[in-house]
Amino acid sequence: MAQPTGALSAWIGQKVHLEYEAGDRTAEASGTLEEENERGVFVSEGETSYFYPWRNVVRIGSGRKPPRGVRGRGTVGVRQ
Repeated sequence: MAQPTGALSAWIGQKVHLEYEAGDRTAEASGTLEEENERGVFVSEGETSYFYPWRNVVRIGSGRKPPRGVRGRGTVGVRQ
């Protein structure tokens, strides 16, 4: 496992939700943050791990999913 590179290192092993670009739409995923590195994040859902490259991640947050359009505490916007 690579060393965490940023603020998300505190969230390793915790539940997260994220929004990401999937083709021409925005999709959502949630699970346990397994790893964060300079290329992206690995999130596990049950027995399966998924990789989300930073270029596709729009937003990532810890805990419960905030209401649509609200960027609350525990949410990191990846793109401006």
